[in-house]
Amino acid sequence: MIATLLLAQVLAAAPATTATPVAKANTGQTRTLADVARERKLGKRPASGGTLSVAGISGAPPLAGGSSDKAATDADARLARAIRDGAWVDQNIHYHEGIKEGARREWDAAAENCRKTPGCTPIYRENVEFGGVKPLRTGDEVLRDRTLKQDSVEPLGK
Repeated sequence: MIATLLLAQVLAAAPATTATPVAKANTGQTRTLADVARERKLGKRPASGGTLSVAGISGAPPLAGGSSDKAATDADARLARAIRDGAWVDQNIHYHEGIKEGARREWDAAAENCRKTPGCTPIYRENVEFGGVKPLRTGDEVLRDRTLKQDSVEPLGK
């Protein structure tokens, strides 16, 4: 009986949920969130914006660049994307090891592709540091770094 009364009060106090209208750009019309979801399902994308940009990441190493060879330019661009994406993953993904492993594999493959391409200088993860730390460290590397850091601390009474 009490549960029924509480449920009736909650339902009476709750506002009716309606679709929130979103203004369409340059048309003055509104569209609902259902319209946005339908467009995404159909694969329609807005003309501008809506993409992930990590171009402002600081600490990214400079690339060789300046090559006139198309293969070297392509390898350099792939390596630049792998470094940019790897830096973003390292900064923003903390618990999903599969995503980190994919970023590590792509960076390593791009660096190997660059090494095999004349005119392209590879940049390996082992030679890069973002904020004093190697990017995209494996779990073993993290544990090793923590152990080394803990072993270097002297005990408090000395």
